[in-house]
Amino acid sequence: MRTELRHGAFHVGVWIISGAFPITAGCHGSHEHDDSDPTVDALGPHLLAAQPTFGAGVTLSSPPPPISGGTLTIAPDGVTAFAADPDRDRVYVVDLAARVVSRTYELMAHDEPGRIAVDTKGRAHVALRSAGALLTIDPKTGTTKRRAVCTAPRGVAYDATDDSVLVACVDGTLARFPAEAGEATMRVTLDRDLRDVTVRADGSLFVSTFRRAQILHVGGNGALLGKNGGHDASSPNVMWRMIPLDLGDGNDGVLAAAQRPRPDKISLVSGGYGADPKKKECPVGIVAGQLVSGWVGATRALQLVPQATLPVDVATDGVVAVIVSAGNGHTPGAPQLFIQRLTGVQSESDVLSSPTCAVQSTGTTPGQPTAAAFDRAGDLIVQSREPAALYIMSPDKTRVWRTITLANDSREDTGHAIFHSNSGAGVACACCHAEGGEDGHTWQFEGLGPRRTPSLRGTAAHTEPFHWDGSQKDMSDIVTHVFEERMSGPTLPPEHVSALTHFVYALPAPPPIHGMDDSAQRGKGLFESHGCSGCHGGPMLTNNQTVDVGTGAAFQVQSLKGVGWRAPFLHDGCASTLIQRFGPCGGDKHGTTGDLGPEGVSDLTAFLETL
Repeated sequence: MRTELRHGAFHVGVWIISGAFPITAGCHGSHEHDDSDPTVDALGPHLLAAQPTFGAGVTLSSPPPPISGGTLTIAPDGVTAFAADPDRDRVYVVDLAARVVSRTYELMAHDEPGRIAVDTKGRAHVALRSAGALLTIDPKTGTTKRRAVCTAPRGVAYDATDDSVLVACVDGTLARFPAEAGEATMRVTLDRDLRDVTVRADGSLFVSTFRRAQILHVGGNGALLGKNGGHDASSPNVMWRMIPLDLGDGNDGVLAAAQRPRPDKISLVSGGYGADPKKKECPVGIVAGQLVSGWVGATRALQLVPQATLPVDVATDGVVAVIVSAGNGHTPGAPQLFIQRLTGVQSESDVLSSPTCAVQSTGTTPGQPTAAAFDRAGDLIVQSREPAALYIMSPDKTRVWRTITLANDSREDTGHAIFHSNSGAGVACACCHAEGGEDGHTWQFEGLGPRRTPSLRGTAAHTEPFHWDGSQKDMSDIVTHVFEERMSGPTLPPEHVSALTHFVYALPAPPPIHGMDDSAQRGKGLFESHGCSGCHGGPMLTNNQTVDVGTGAAFQVQSLKGVGWRAPFLHDGCASTLIQRFGPCGGDKHGTTGDLGPEGVSDLTAFLETL
């Protein structure tokens, strides 16, 4: 084992569109002529059965952050690329014509640069997720400016009408900043867990949410104009990436790479998270990648792509959509790019039926891709996190034509690789534990009932045993019974189990939602006087016991670190808010909180959101 120590009015309908359309590859850009036509790949269970390989174990003292995707942007000039590198805390400026990195910006440790928007003057605006800041880079002068924004800024977009930058944050903040410099000119609070933001031609905005996979329609002044009505068990539940979509029909919208959960009950027998062979028309495991399109008035689920494990990014040239599957990066022979023609998405009359696993074409790249974008010439550019590189793809988008190295220092970490890899059942740990947290979904298991995905952000280390019923004594049990059996993963040697344990235990807890105000201070007193601290005490805010608190059976006492971020609550997700957590579905035996009135519950909830 090699160990490296490093620090450092908006109505929504949902339809399923699927089917195969022919693609004709042509000659464009600087590529040699290639008039071959990609064949339709009818990818079925054979791909879902492929297992990843991880090589010799490597454990970094400070592992890379969980994959979020969407870190590549092409500037308006069409030949300059900006690539964020959250693993190394850098931003690269790349000359695509010369195929060289023209400048590298070294950021502060754990800034975690993410989404990038480039304005008309060539300045890049980068969301620093862990630093809570917006970084503005001016490549012409080489200068940078940093502005505090919010908790975990995620989405960034440029609005040319007033030369401003929109920022969407996990705490629900949507802010507008002057592109040049200065403080926010607008700051509103929408739903928590915001993800991406795009600017429409009429000045209004589309804003996505991550775990609920919603698309909010917001006015340019921040007023909420509408949003979809939620989703059922068969609709997307995690929206990894949303980008603008303009098909030239005067009705600009968005395109998103999402993840759809399996809607039926799941067996816990060996390989239970894999594809159901009885569903011959389109075998889908516990999750599947999916394209989603949205306009004012409609949001539609398009092509289902079960093989696109961890669909962390999507790119489009208006003709095809390319889904980036980060989960297939360590599986030999598995494609990382899934290409789907966008014909027929403009109107309901074009909706097709007969679900199928067929996709028009697939592409492969070295390493683990995490982002993609099209340049001015129509060439597809793909970013890989390990190794750090940009790949200029061939005209048919299926193979690498040129490589631009971004960095030579490796950030390979075996635990990170295992956590983000398609195990063999078309699912990765990071599918349910998105970005190291959870997907907000309550799964239905045969013989077990509903089980809400627990968060791993700061809650795993020293909280054994695991699972809601405490049936998994440690991470070795998780690997054996979940990764290797239910997820059809390869047998992991002890050094790989150790690496995975290190990565999961190193996942940081999210920051508090707010500070200790008067209400939270009163809630702290109630927390201590009503027996809550008896079970939720100590450094991990749990006593690691399995207890029946009146919710139907004995369940593990969950750590309360970051509890305010992970609605819905309880093992069956019956409480959509913390206040509801102390209602009927929370059980009347949960401590002695049954005597608290509305004000007491509000104070107690305020305290919990400081944890």
